[in-house]
Amino acid sequence: MRHQKLETVQWEHAQARHNPRLGTNPSLKSEDHARRACRNSLARPIRALVLGNACVATRIADGLIAEGLEPELEGAFAARSGVELPLSTDLDAYENLRRFLGEYQKQTMGNGLVHPGVSAWADRSELSGVCQELGLELVSPAARIVSLFGNKLNLLLEAEKAKIPHLV
Repeated sequence: MRHQKLETVQWEHAQARHNPRLGTNPSLKSEDHARRACRNSLARPIRALVLGNACVATRIADGLIAEGLEPELEGAFAARSGVELPLSTDLDAYENLRRFLGEYQKQTMGNGLVHPGVSAWADRSELSGVCQELGLELVSPAARIVSLFGNKLNLLLEAEKAKIPHLV
């Protein structure tokens, strides 16, 4: 009964969004068509790209599946798309990262997540910037935090400012 009520609310929401009198979507010609469009849009899980070592990425993917997401490992995506994730030490690493994630963004239509896993990019704040530029969500601490932990001296200075005791 609860599922039926939820479906009715979702259908009414779809009707409001696709009301021909409002001129928002004239391609939905019938109530049945609107109901199917709503059901299809709600049934698609959010895709998540997991970077890094396949063994660890598989464990991360299992957790994402449990949360209702549709994960894809970096290697599988690279084989399917023909675009490889660059090493973070490559000369053109930033541009190649933009190309790699740009391809993922096209395939997910901007509705995807990126999990850095234990890849070299997990420690680089540039990953956050590229994801933000492309409209992808990054499952990671903020770029400032990643950058702070990448530089131990700055981390210790910030700890001192915040009066957090440390051993160094």
